[in-house]
Amino acid sequence: MATFVVVGAVTKDRSLFGQTVAAWAQAIFAAAAVFAAAWLQERFLRRQTQDQHRQRIENVASAARWVLQTYERIHQAVDGRNLSLRDFANLDGQGAFATAAKVLAELKLGDLDDHELATVVLTLQGVIADISAKREEQLEIAKRAPSPIVTERWLKQDYVMVFNAASAVERLAARAVGRKAAF
Repeated sequence: MATFVVVGAVTKDRSLFGQTVAAWAQAIFAAAAVFAAAWLQERFLRRQTQDQHRQRIENVASAARWVLQTYERIHQAVDGRNLSLRDFANLDGQGAFATAAKVLAELKLGDLDDHELATVVLTLQGVIADISAKREEQLEIAKRAPSPIVTERWLKQDYVMVFNAASAVERLAARAVGRKAAF
Protein backbone atom coordinates (compact mmCIF):
# COMPACT_ATOMS: atom_id res chain seq x y z
CA MET A 1 0.00 0.00 0.00
CA ALA A 2 2.74 2.45 0.98
CA THR A 3 4.61 1.56 -2.20
CA PHE A 4 1.53 2.32 -4.28
CA VAL A 5 1.08 5.72 -2.61
CA VAL A 6 4.74 6.63 -3.08
CA VAL A 7 4.82 5.27 -6.66
CA GLY A 8 1.57 7.04 -7.45
CA ALA A 9 3.00 10.24 -6.08
CA VAL A 10 6.21 9.80 -8.05
CA THR A 11 4.51 9.01 -11.32
CA LYS A 12 1.94 11.77 -11.06
CA ASP A 13 4.10 14.58 -9.72
CA ARG A 14 7.43 13.33 -11.03
CA SER A 15 8.95 13.88 -7.56
CA LEU A 16 8.87 12.06 -4.24
CA PHE A 17 7.93 15.19 -2.32
CA GLY A 18 5.25 16.42 -4.65
CA GLN A 19 1.91 17.94 -3.86
CA THR A 20 0.15 14.56 -3.54
CA VAL A 21 2.44 13.35 -0.77
CA ALA A 22 2.09 16.70 0.98
CA ALA A 23 -1.69 16.47 0.74
CA TRP A 24 -1.71 12.92 2.13
CA ALA A 25 0.57 13.96 4.99
CA GLN A 26 -1.63 16.94 5.75
CA ALA A 27 -4.74 14.75 5.75
CA ILE A 28 -3.13 12.16 8.02
CA PHE A 29 -1.91 14.78 10.49
CA ALA A 30 -5.29 16.57 10.44
CA ALA A 31 -7.06 13.27 11.22
CA ALA A 32 -4.53 12.55 13.97
CA ALA A 33 -5.14 16.02 15.43
CA VAL A 34 -8.91 15.46 15.42
CA PHE A 35 -8.52 12.09 17.13
CA ALA A 36 -6.09 13.57 19.67
CA ALA A 37 -8.49 16.44 20.43
CA ALA A 38 -11.38 13.99 20.86
CA TRP A 39 -9.28 11.79 23.15
CA LEU A 40 -8.18 14.78 25.26
CA GLN A 41 -11.78 16.02 25.53
CA GLU A 42 -13.02 12.58 26.59
CA ARG A 43 -10.20 12.32 29.12
CA PHE A 44 -11.00 15.80 30.50
CA LEU A 45 -14.72 14.96 30.82
CA ARG A 46 -13.95 11.64 32.52
CA ARG A 47 -11.61 13.37 34.99
CA GLN A 48 -14.21 16.08 35.65
CA THR A 49 -16.90 13.44 36.31
CA GLN A 50 -14.57 11.55 38.65
CA ASP A 51 -13.74 14.78 40.52
CA GLN A 52 -17.43 15.65 40.89
CA HIS A 53 -18.17 12.12 42.14
CA ARG A 54 -15.31 12.31 44.64
CA GLN A 55 -16.49 15.75 45.81
CA ARG A 56 -20.05 14.49 46.39
CA ILE A 57 -18.72 11.60 48.48
CA GLU A 58 -16.39 13.91 50.43
CA ASN A 59 -19.33 16.26 51.10
CA VAL A 60 -21.33 13.35 52.52
CA ALA A 61 -18.38 12.29 54.71
CA SER A 62 -17.84 15.87 55.84
CA ALA A 63 -21.49 16.21 56.84
CA ALA A 64 -21.30 12.95 58.82
CA ARG A 65 -18.13 14.11 60.60
CA TRP A 66 -19.73 17.47 61.40
CA VAL A 67 -22.84 15.79 62.84
CA LEU A 68 -20.69 13.50 64.97
CA GLN A 69 -18.54 16.40 66.21
CA THR A 70 -21.71 18.31 67.14
CA TYR A 71 -22.99 15.39 69.18
CA GLU A 72 -19.57 14.86 70.76
CA ARG A 73 -19.49 18.51 71.87
CA ILE A 74 -22.94 18.26 73.45
CA HIS A 75 -22.19 14.88 75.01
CA GLN A 76 -18.93 16.13 76.51
CA ALA A 77 -20.65 19.19 77.98
CA VAL A 78 -23.16 16.98 79.79
CA ASP A 79 -20.73 14.11 80.52
CA GLY A 80 -21.12 13.02 84.15
CA ARG A 81 -23.29 16.01 85.08
CA ASN A 82 -26.90 16.88 85.43
CA LEU A 83 -27.97 20.12 83.80
CA SER A 84 -31.01 22.23 84.36
CA LEU A 85 -33.31 22.46 81.39
CA ARG A 86 -32.29 26.11 80.95
CA ASP A 87 -28.57 25.20 80.90
CA PHE A 88 -29.25 22.45 78.40
CA ALA A 89 -31.25 24.82 76.20
CA ASN A 90 -28.33 27.28 76.36
CA LEU A 91 -25.93 24.47 75.42
CA ASP A 92 -28.05 23.75 72.38
CA GLY A 93 -28.69 27.46 71.84
CA GLN A 94 -27.51 27.43 68.24
CA GLY A 95 -29.89 24.57 67.56
CA ALA A 96 -27.19 21.96 67.00
CA PHE A 97 -29.73 19.16 66.95
CA ALA A 98 -31.91 20.92 64.38
CA THR A 99 -28.90 22.05 62.33
CA ALA A 100 -27.52 18.50 62.23
CA ALA A 101 -30.85 17.25 60.92
CA LYS A 102 -30.96 20.06 58.33
CA VAL A 103 -27.42 19.42 57.08
CA LEU A 104 -28.18 15.75 56.57
CA ALA A 105 -31.53 16.44 54.94
CA GLU A 106 -29.84 18.62 52.32
CA LEU A 107 -27.68 15.75 51.08
CA LYS A 108 -28.82 14.49 47.68
CA LEU A 109 -28.74 10.72 47.96
CA GLY A 110 -29.84 10.31 44.35
CA ASP A 111 -26.47 11.75 43.24
CA LEU A 112 -24.61 8.91 44.94
CA ASP A 113 -24.03 5.92 42.71
CA ASP A 114 -22.80 3.86 45.67
CA HIS A 115 -26.00 2.30 47.01
CA GLU A 116 -24.35 1.04 50.18
CA LEU A 117 -23.13 4.55 51.01
CA ALA A 118 -26.56 6.02 50.26
CA THR A 119 -28.11 3.44 52.59
CA VAL A 120 -25.85 4.31 55.54
CA VAL A 121 -26.43 8.04 54.95
CA LEU A 122 -30.16 7.35 54.99
CA THR A 123 -29.65 5.41 58.23
CA LEU A 124 -27.78 8.38 59.76
CA GLN A 125 -30.60 10.70 58.64
CA GLY A 126 -33.10 8.36 60.31
CA VAL A 127 -31.07 8.25 63.53
CA ILE A 128 -30.95 12.05 63.67
CA ALA A 129 -34.68 12.32 62.92
CA ASP A 130 -35.49 9.78 65.67
CA ILE A 131 -33.25 11.58 68.16
CA SER A 132 -34.79 14.95 67.27
CA ALA A 133 -38.30 13.60 67.81
CA LYS A 134 -37.27 11.95 71.07
CA ARG A 135 -35.53 15.13 72.22
CA GLU A 136 -38.68 17.19 71.59
CA GLU A 137 -40.72 14.71 73.61
CA GLN A 138 -38.19 14.70 76.46
CA LEU A 139 -38.10 18.49 76.56
CA GLU A 140 -41.91 18.69 76.63
CA ILE A 141 -42.03 16.26 79.55
CA ALA A 142 -39.21 18.10 81.33
CA LYS A 143 -41.01 21.43 80.99
CA ARG A 144 -43.92 20.05 83.00
CA ALA A 145 -41.66 19.03 85.88
CA PRO A 146 -41.16 21.47 88.82
CA SER A 147 -37.36 21.54 88.41
CA PRO A 148 -36.44 19.78 85.19
CA ILE A 149 -33.02 18.15 84.94
CA VAL A 150 -31.28 16.85 81.83
CA THR A 151 -29.12 13.84 82.65
CA GLU A 152 -26.22 12.27 80.84
CA ARG A 153 -28.42 9.25 80.25
CA TRP A 154 -30.54 11.37 77.87
CA LEU A 155 -27.59 11.71 75.53
CA LYS A 156 -25.45 8.60 76.02
CA GLN A 157 -27.49 6.21 73.86
CA ASP A 158 -28.06 8.94 71.28
CA TYR A 159 -24.34 9.55 71.03
CA VAL A 160 -23.63 5.84 70.51
CA MET A 161 -26.24 5.63 67.75
CA VAL A 162 -24.89 8.77 66.02
CA PHE A 163 -21.30 7.54 66.34
CA ASN A 164 -22.12 4.15 64.81
CA ALA A 165 -24.08 5.64 61.92
CA ALA A 166 -21.59 8.47 61.23
CA SER A 167 -18.58 6.15 61.39
CA ALA A 168 -20.28 3.82 58.88
CA VAL A 169 -20.72 6.78 56.50
CA GLU A 170 -17.11 7.86 56.98
CA ARG A 171 -15.76 4.33 56.52
CA LEU A 172 -17.67 3.75 53.26
CA ALA A 173 -16.88 7.23 51.92
CA ALA A 174 -13.18 6.71 52.64
CA ARG A 175 -13.26 3.36 50.87
CA ALA A 176 -15.06 4.87 47.86
CA VAL A 177 -12.45 7.59 47.35
CA GLY A 178 -9.44 5.48 48.33
CA ARG A 179 -8.36 7.15 51.55
CA LYS A 180 -8.07 6.15 55.18
CA ALA A 181 -11.14 6.72 57.36
CA ALA A 182 -10.93 9.71 59.72
CA PHE A 183 -12.21 7.68 62.69
